[in-house]
This record gives sequence, C-alpha cells and structure tokens, in this order.
Amino acid sequence: MIIYRLGRHIKSAITGIFRNFWMSFSSATAVAVTLLLVALFSVLSLNVSSFMNNIEKNISIRVMIDNSYDINQLYNAKTKKDPFGDRLRSIEGVASVEFSSKDEEFKKYVKLTGEDTSLYERFKDENPMLNVYKVTLKQGYNDYEKISKEIKALDGVKDVDYGTGGIHKLITLFNQITRVLVFFMVALVLLAIFLISNTIKLTIYNRKTEIQIMRLVGASNGYIRTPFILEGIIIGMLGAIIPGALILVIYGKILEKYSDGFMISSSLQLVSMHEIQLVVLGLFVIGGVVGMLGSILSVTRYLKS
Repeated sequence: MIIYRLGRHIKSAITGIFRNFWMSFSSATAVAVTLLLVALFSVLSLNVSSFMNNIEKNISIRVMIDNSYDINQLYNAKTKKDPFGDRLRSIEGVASVEFSSKDEEFKKYVKLTGEDTSLYERFKDENPMLNVYKVTLKQGYNDYEKISKEIKALDGVKDVDYGTGGIHKLITLFNQITRVLVFFMVALVLLAIFLISNTIKLTIYNRKTEIQIMRLVGASNGYIRTPFILEGIIIGMLGAIIPGALILVIYGKILEKYSDGFMISSSLQLVSMHEIQLVVLGLFVIGGVVGMLGSILSVTRYLKS
C-alpha cells in the first residue's frame, strides 16, 4: 500500500512538472546555475586547500647566522660536530636541521640567477652570503611564527625566514573570493527557492479543485502535500544534472591532461576524481533540499489558507 501511494505521488509530481513545463524549466535552470557555482567553488576550494596543506608541509625555516658568530660553533664536516645545530634540534617541534655554508649559499645564488659561475671567484675572499641552517618541523607543528621567534632569540642568529608571507596573502585573497562567492550562492539559492515556490503555486492552482475534493473525502494534509514536495525535489535534482555532468567531464579532462605536470611538484597535486564525485553527489542533495524548501513554502501557505 505504501509503495502504491508513493508511486501515485511520484506520478502526480511528474504530471505537475509537465503541466507547468516552462515554469519548471526556469526553476531547474536557476537551480542549475546555483549548483554550478557551488560546484566550481567546491572544486576550487578542495584544490586550494590541498595546495596549502602540501605547501605547509614543505615549509622550512631558514636560520641565517651572523658572520661575527664563532665559526667553530657551527657544523664541521670533518669532525661531524655541530654545537649550534644541536641547540636548534633541542627546540620542541624541530624534526631536522641541515647546515649550508656561506660558500654553498653563494653557489646556489649564482646558479639560481643564471650568472657565469666564474663570478664566484671575485667573492672568494669576501663572500657576502651568510651561513644558513634549514630547519624542518615535525608533523603537526604548524606554529612557525612561535618557533621562529624562539630561534631568533638564540645568540648568533641574524635573521629567520620561513617564507609564508606569500602564502598568507594567497589565503587572504582566497578568503575574500570565498565571501563574494558565498554571497552570490546565497542569492541564487534564494532565487531558486522562490522560482520553485512559484512553480508549485501554479501546480496547486491547476489542481485546486482536486485538492478540495481530497479535503472533503478526508485526505490528510500530509497526503495532499507529498506530491508537491516530491515535485519540488525532482525539479531541484533535475537542476543538478547539468552542473554535475559538466564538472565530472571537465575536471576529468583537466586531471588527465595536467596531472602529470602538477605531480612534478609535491605541493601541486590535484585532488582525486573520487573527491569530485562526492562533490557531484552533494549537488544532488543540495538540489533536492532547495526544491523541497520551495515546495514546503508554497504548500504550507496554501493549506493554511
């Protein structure tokens, strides 16, 4: 009996959609635009979060030692003694410490700038670079600022850099974009609910005689309400088909074409297709909820009148 009733309600809902096809179409289109924006934002958010997490894992603190500091206290390749490095390793949260002499730092600089390596000879006696320690933190220790301050307080440290300024700017920019997108998404969701609500109103108007007869024979409000709610849910889920398909196809092609290039850097890895499939599943849930809310608004108002 329950399955029979549900079948009748679904049939009534589908009939209502075709009776008001263009209104249903405009409602589904509004939902589709809303969900496309939601999908794009979700995919962007997942990838940016992945990038940020990977970048954060690869951040290291560069500890620059003052040239006036006693060279005997630094790493000695022959004896393998490293008094200053041991002090760094004793700090809570530090996983590893790697020493780079001023000569090595200058060679890296010359290589990075692409200059003729013979220029290094000019600075053999007066190397302007500093001895550097590269400090990597243990997993779970993300308070780079606190540990950097602790390191900077050590005797002999001229400067400390962990290069997160650009990352913080990127996060700030992404947060600003997020606020704008959320504003537009909320506006579009409200528009979609409004359009679905109006679509259900038309369906109710076309079936008001039938609804009055059902009331006279003792049909409950729940029985009357069900097909209209199902109609709204179907419209909302229909609106999720196009954005869901677009995201799966386009992201699949991007993953296929560019994933190898991104994999060159461990910090730049696109999220897997499995996560995108979960996003698409979420679109159908959101579409259904939006449709249900629009339907409930119309039906509840009518049944109270």
